[in-house]
Amino acid sequence: MTGYSDGTFKPNASITRAELAAALAKLLPQSGLNTSASAAGFRDLAAGHWATEAAAQLQAAGVITGYADGSFKPEQAITRAEAVTMINRLIGLDASTTQPGAGEWTDVASAHWAHDAILAASMKR
Repeated sequence: MTGYSDGTFKPNASITRAELAAALAKLLPQSGLNTSASAAGFRDLAAGHWATEAAAQLQAAGVITGYADGSFKPEQAITRAEAVTMINRLIGLDASTTQPGAGEWTDVASAHWAHDAILAASMKR
């Protein structure tokens, strides 16, 4: 993890999508990733943005896909569902080996877009 240019870490602040992307990209194997895609293919992530390279690396690795409208929304706070989905993809965790009904949450409907990712992350290992 890195902090901010003023020497702070801001431990109680929310994390943005760009900040999590920067942190997760450091965990990727660096060999063989093609990051030459223009702004990682996200319409709202300019080539000069500080997180463009990290987003491109994660996109190339299949960790992030962005939103249906082609955006990444780098300055938006990331939700728990988005974060767990990205982390699961990074470490190769999926729900294919979970037991039905195991790890279910009362506030995560089976139709929720991140249901399987949340289930997989909730399983005891």
